[in-house]
Amino acid sequence: MWSFLLSTKAVIIFSKRFKNHERNMMKIGIILLFAITLTLSAQAPDYSNFMYVYADGNRIDLLNGYASPLVTDWDSDGDKDLLIGRFAYGNIMIFTNSGTNDSPILSYSGLLQAGGVTLSVPSG
Repeated sequence: MWSFLLSTKAVIIFSKRFKNHERNMMKIGIILLFAITLTLSAQAPDYSNFMYVYADGNRIDLLNGYASPLVTDWDSDGDKDLLIGRFAYGNIMIFTNSGTNDSPILSYSGLLQAGGVTLSVPSG
């Protein structure tokens, strides 16, 4: 709340310094102050209650981190599967779900391929 009050006061002071023909600059200033207020008032994420994800009975370990997960019905069987893009290798791992969306059972299905060739992008 304090950040909102300070921002409101800053907007009033900011708007008094400009004449009517400089309204565009005032609008930009208001937008910037609003964005700064939202940024400063946001809470940091809490990572203390994480859980490991398992496939084939083993914890999924990406080795070099920087993963980009995607949960989607990859194989069109009605349940959610897991795809993980790996920054260090430039490829995508596929984990299919043989369980349900509430109780998934993931299995490693390999790397994303097209025409028998593993797809990759520049990495590292």
